[in-house]
Amino acid sequence: MNYLIKVALALFLLAPSFALFAKETKNILFIAGNTKHRHGFHEFKAGSMLLADALNKSQLGITARVHYYGWPEDESIFDEADALIIYADKGGELAEKHDFLDKKIKEGMGIMFMHYGVHPTKEAGEKYFKKWIGGYFDDEFSTNPSWIADISPKKGHAVARGVELPLKVYDELYFNMNFKEGCSDCYPLATATPTAENMIRYGSNKFWSQSAADQLDKPQALIWCHDSKNAGRGAGFVGGHYHNNWAVDNYRKLVLNTIAWVAGVDIPKEGIKSAKVTKTMLNQNLNRPDFPEKIELPSPELLKQAPGKPYAIGPDGRAIDPRKKKKASLKSSSVPKKTSPVKLAVASSINEAFPWPPAKLQQMELELFKADGELEVTRWAESPQLYNPTNMDIDHMGNIWVAEGVNYRRENMARREGGDRITVLRDTNGDGKADSSHTFHQNPNLSCPLGIAVLDNKIVVSQPPELIILTDVNRNLVFDEGIDKREVLLTGFNGRQHDHSLHSLTAGPDGKWYFNAGNCGGIFTDKSDKTFRMNTNYRGGAPKEFFYTPTDELGGAKSDDGFVWSAGFTVRMNPDGTNVEIVGHGYRNSYEQTINSLGETFQSDNDDYSSCRNSYVMEYGSAGYYSLDGQYKWQSEKRSGQSIPRAHWRQDNPGTFDTGDVYGAGGPTGVVFYENGALGDKYKGLYLSCEATRNIVYGYFPKQQGASYDLKRFDFLSSHGHQSTEHSLWFRPSDVSIGPDGAIYVADFYDPRSGGHATLDPTASGAIYRIAPKNFKPVIPKLNLKTIEGQIEALKSPAVNVRYIGFRELKKAGSKAYAQVAKLLEHENEFIAARAIWLLPYLGQKGMEHCITLLEDDQSNNRLVAYRALRRAEFKILPYAKILANDSNTAVRRDVALSLRHYSTAETGDIFIELIKNMPVKYDKNYVEAIGLGATNKEALLWNYLQKELKQNDPLKWNEPFARITWRFCTSAAIEDLKTRISSDKLSLKDRQFAVESMAFINDKDAAVSLIDLAKSDSLIKEDMTHWIFMRRLTAWSKLDIAEEVKGIYDPEKLVINSMTIPAEPEIKTLNQESILALDGDIQRGKNKIMACTMCHNINGVGPNYGPVLKGWASKQTLEATINAIVAPSAGIAHGFKGMEVLLKDGEKVQGIPDSKGDPMIMVSTGGVKQIIPQERIATKLHMKQSLMLSAQQLGLSEQDIADIVAYMKSWK
Repeated sequence: MNYLIKVALALFLLAPSFALFAKETKNILFIAGNTKHRHGFHEFKAGSMLLADALNKSQLGITARVHYYGWPEDESIFDEADALIIYADKGGELAEKHDFLDKKIKEGMGIMFMHYGVHPTKEAGEKYFKKWIGGYFDDEFSTNPSWIADISPKKGHAVARGVELPLKVYDELYFNMNFKEGCSDCYPLATATPTAENMIRYGSNKFWSQSAADQLDKPQALIWCHDSKNAGRGAGFVGGHYHNNWAVDNYRKLVLNTIAWVAGVDIPKEGIKSAKVTKTMLNQNLNRPDFPEKIELPSPELLKQAPGKPYAIGPDGRAIDPRKKKKASLKSSSVPKKTSPVKLAVASSINEAFPWPPAKLQQMELELFKADGELEVTRWAESPQLYNPTNMDIDHMGNIWVAEGVNYRRENMARREGGDRITVLRDTNGDGKADSSHTFHQNPNLSCPLGIAVLDNKIVVSQPPELIILTDVNRNLVFDEGIDKREVLLTGFNGRQHDHSLHSLTAGPDGKWYFNAGNCGGIFTDKSDKTFRMNTNYRGGAPKEFFYTPTDELGGAKSDDGFVWSAGFTVRMNPDGTNVEIVGHGYRNSYEQTINSLGETFQSDNDDYSSCRNSYVMEYGSAGYYSLDGQYKWQSEKRSGQSIPRAHWRQDNPGTFDTGDVYGAGGPTGVVFYENGALGDKYKGLYLSCEATRNIVYGYFPKQQGASYDLKRFDFLSSHGHQSTEHSLWFRPSDVSIGPDGAIYVADFYDPRSGGHATLDPTASGAIYRIAPKNFKPVIPKLNLKTIEGQIEALKSPAVNVRYIGFRELKKAGSKAYAQVAKLLEHENEFIAARAIWLLPYLGQKGMEHCITLLEDDQSNNRLVAYRALRRAEFKILPYAKILANDSNTAVRRDVALSLRHYSTAETGDIFIELIKNMPVKYDKNYVEAIGLGATNKEALLWNYLQKELKQNDPLKWNEPFARITWRFCTSAAIEDLKTRISSDKLSLKDRQFAVESMAFINDKDAAVSLIDLAKSDSLIKEDMTHWIFMRRLTAWSKLDIAEEVKGIYDPEKLVINSMTIPAEPEIKTLNQESILALDGDIQRGKNKIMACTMCHNINGVGPNYGPVLKGWASKQTLEATINAIVAPSAGIAHGFKGMEVLLKDGEKVQGIPDSKGDPMIMVSTGGVKQIIPQERIATKLHMKQSLMLSAQQLGLSEQDIADIVAYMKSWK
């Protein structure tokens, strides 16, 4: 059964204002549907309430009620109704209620359908709508254009009373309706004539046809009726699409008159009078009440719009879909020069409430920026040359290619028609500023793509579910349909219009392509026909239809490479999409990766609780946000007393790599390595990381520290460097790149808000800044890629993906290039020298021999890169692994361990022996992890071999390295020995506790049962065992059949589950954000008032860690964004904090955040209350649209209270 909308039902009664001596009251019932349309369109609830309020105040004895979002449960509401007004989608989606209404209409109830309400199914239209109202919208020939109508009400009819002419309005006005034939009681109440001159948008091509085109220049009924003598009156009205049209006085009066006439009201001579509709009135009771952009009053400019372009009609008489037509090419000669005004290939807006392109643009003041040292910040490009840059790349000619996100989070209310764009910006005269901008490619499928890579003439775009290659065959910097090529390289990535989806691709120094994706995950098959299943239980932050693959159903499934991976993840592959390897996994949402010329991968990663990080990504390793099978987030495995950053990234667990620098709450975005260029040797080896929430580009000089890197952070570029203003917060660096001129370029998404799946800048302004020495004059080397010299120059380029072109061409040259590549090894810049090493295995016999000799080089980096180069060339490396297992450098030994992953125990056992003997005395997490990763899928055999060869047969005499390796291997082969260690009082308490922990990470029923049995003894470590049993039973051990064994610790039948819900948001809003913005806040009062938030947030040590960390957050947001988050929390819910409602079989409800979705499920609710919910007790689970955070109004806060809280939060850093 699908009535109006299957949502929670509600009834709203507007207070009536009765005529003093009215003899008869007319009751009018509105049924207003919900909608998926854009903000300001199809505001059925708000429109119905506005009209009902006018009728109630008309002094005509009318009582108008509005019931919205569903069919009334109590159908007695219809008993008193003189008229029913249905303002809803799809004819009201009445289903079997047609017969109920038919009976009421026969009894004399009037009925009127408005806008989409006149568009039922064909069956309902013929059987009911023709009978009730005289006609309906028929899919076969009716149409839905937006046009400027000069409306003529029926002369002498009651509906025309008081309506002043001319009455012109711009609305979506259907015409060419299917009317009842031979109906003498059916006639138009208002008409207008569509023409080619007043047609602005021709609506959906689905509904435009030759039949519709033939109706141009012919009067069309916009309101019609069936004035039945035997039943209630009926009427249809096609307008009401744009909500702001209710502010057009005579348009509103015409509709009010019609509604009243349908109800049998005697319309006075002056018509139904109503108060002038204000902007405030328009913005009340909206479907999205907290949407940041307000609906504006209709502008006179709407009636001056230029005619739109009609659809071409196909041979079948239907419109041709314009998306399937070839696009015209923009020839390179048409690119404007510096002296010409910049012209962008942009389409018109399809959101008339917010015209596109915007008339007014935003700009960041350059004096707010502070760059490191004596470096200078200049503005290289700005809107309208580009808009909302999500990612960028720079080609060998210095052109900057930008992926735009103008339609970010606007799938159903796009700012710009035609989809998002890939834009090319050029500095044609070398003055250090872009003077040319044009569209390379625009397509409806492009919807906030998060990645672009330019690899010669192949443009790689990351647009979920696809990784797309656009080949610019004719190299004119424009994608020409029919000439250029579009190829889907890979597909199956979840999360369209989602920050946590498919990100950018970059080329590595090994000639491979690398890309990453966030924890939306995916299931994809490479060109070698291997399928990768990226496990994740995350399905939030976007409509379910944007999750294209069932990653949440994988349950820890292996990929075709034989390993278990979790999302987010990084991929390495050949440029043709073959031989995919997973480089790292277990991320939350790494926005981008960068691979330096040594082959070291670095990335930033987002948090969901104050734990953003920058780190070195160890090959094959897990960052630790998810469990290794992708089923459990970090909260479910947080240990007692463990700090949040360590718990967040599972730093004390086996199976994760070192965190690097955890710097707290934020929003990390693009990253890059600077190795050579205009900034000089001072900045050689600089790792740059954009931090959009903090308005900073961080800098690091990674220093090798054992098997990992020491990362010390500093502010490389900040908008708070000289002075901090409210405007400083608008700097949102989305990406950073190095140009072939050696300068650093930073893209600015530019918005008062960061995060929460939303933006607040309606102009979508953006910019690109250049950071270079003062008075820098850019020089772009001209590369002759047909010569080895030119290819060498490309390899030496500061620009990452330009180097790839050099690598590719030199690799093709083979032995011919050896001499000059070998000479490059002598370069004083170690990064440039390293680029040559990667090529050696492909440059003939001399090249391969040279690479092998480098395994004995005095420089550890040369040994490391040479070993990696041989691996990438698929050289047989085991003989050299045996030698390098004793290398003096920890990082080299780490890589040897990782390289053993795909070999058997028989082939690698002796090498592992040497690696363990050379384990650093001080615990090195990454070194131990590297051995574990190298041992994957052979842990039991290898453990038995190592125990024998290392003479560790007596479990009470294990040395530290073997105990640590046992902990990391998590193998059932160690169960009996671990039982011995746990039970023995000869070992120290610390060693026994470590043995318990080691047993707990073995995902085997024997391990679980053994630990449960040991916990029954009266032991000093009984509490430790119970803790681990309980934790693992709720996570990894939940899949084991140990329900009976664990009873007494966990019994699902006896668990008491308490209902935990939050109250619904109030319908009537009492707080005005603009008023709050005008108030002065008091920091001290705010410090006291913010304690009202401690049911969810930890405020200075008080309250649970349930909601996001607030400290420091507001200091990086604008006042408007901060106020909006407090007043309207549902408008933008932080990543990872979207609620779930669990309905139990006994009728109880639990609302909160799932810590774990396994069996049992763990739910955390308001106050940080954590409950265990067995799956057998759950009826249904639903994602919540409402925020779990109570609004300021629900908390009883006044506007002054909020101003005070915001003042305190701004100061709280």
